[in-house]
Amino acid sequence: MESTGKNAQLAITATWWASILLLLARAWQYIYWDSPLRVLVWDEDFFSGIVARLGWTWSDWVTSERVGSWISQWTIALGVLLLIGALALLIARYSRWSTATTALVFISVAVLLFHAILETKSNYWRVGHFAELSLQWATPILLWLMVRRKANYGCIDYAFRITIALTFIGHGLYAYGYYPVPGHFQQMMISGFGVDNSQALSLLKLAGILDFIAAALIFVPMRQIRELALLYIIIWGFLTALARIWSHVDSSSLNYLFTHWIPQFCVRSEHFLAPIALLLWWRSAVDYIAVDNN
Repeated sequence: MESTGKNAQLAITATWWASILLLLARAWQYIYWDSPLRVLVWDEDFFSGIVARLGWTWSDWVTSERVGSWISQWTIALGVLLLIGALALLIARYSRWSTATTALVFISVAVLLFHAILETKSNYWRVGHFAELSLQWATPILLWLMVRRKANYGCIDYAFRITIALTFIGHGLYAYGYYPVPGHFQQMMISGFGVDNSQALSLLKLAGILDFIAAALIFVPMRQIRELALLYIIIWGFLTALARIWSHVDSSSLNYLFTHWIPQFCVRSEHFLAPIALLLWWRSAVDYIAVDNN
C-alpha cells in the first residue's frame, strides 16, 4: 500500500506542476506580450452594438489609442490574475490548500477558458481547436478534484482520460489535415527531422492517425494496451512541446527563445505531465488519496 500511495502522491505532484507551469506561462504571455482579447473587442459583428451604445463610431473605436490602451491594461490585469493563481498553487504546494486557493484556481480557470474560447474564435470556431486546448484550461480543475477530494478515484481517472483524449484528437485533426495544417507544424517537422515539406506532411498525417488511435485506446479495459497508448501520448506530448524550442533554436534570437518559445513549451507541459499523472494514478491501488502538504 505504501508504493501505491506514493504513486498517487506523484500523480498529484505532476498535475500540480503542470498547473503551475501553465498559469505562469499564460501570465507571462499576457503581461509581456499580448492576449487574444482584441479578437473579441475588435469584432464588428459582435461588438458594434455595444460600441454604438457607448457613443462611438466603429472606425473611431478600432483606431482609438484610448481603446488600445484599455485593452492592454485589461490584458495585463488578466495576466496578473493568472500570476497570482500560479503563486497561490505554489504556496499551497508547500503549506496547505485553503478556500482562497480554491477561489484563485477557479478564477484562473475562468481566464484560461476565456482564452481558449477566444483562440477558437480566431480559428473560425473549429471544434477541434477548442478540443486541443482542453488540457490548457482543465488541468487546474483536475488538480482541485484530486487535492480537495471532490471526486472518487474512478471519476478522476475518467476526467483525465476524457481531457487527454480531447486534446490529442484536436491535435490529430490538424496533423492529419482535416483542418488546414498549420505552417508551424510543418516547420517543426522540417527543422526537427530534416525532411522536406512533402515528407513533413506525410509524417504529420501519420502522427494524426496515431493520435486518434492512442486517444481511443486509453479507454480500453486491457490495462497493458491502454498503458502503451498512454506512453505514446506522453512521449509525443513531450516532443511536440519541446519542438517549440528545438525547431527555433537556430532561427530565433536568444531573447526571443527565452521570452516566447520556452513559455510556449511551458504552456504545453501539461500535454505530457497530465498523461504521466494519469499513468501514476492507474498504478495506484487506492480508491482516493489526498495530498499531504505537511
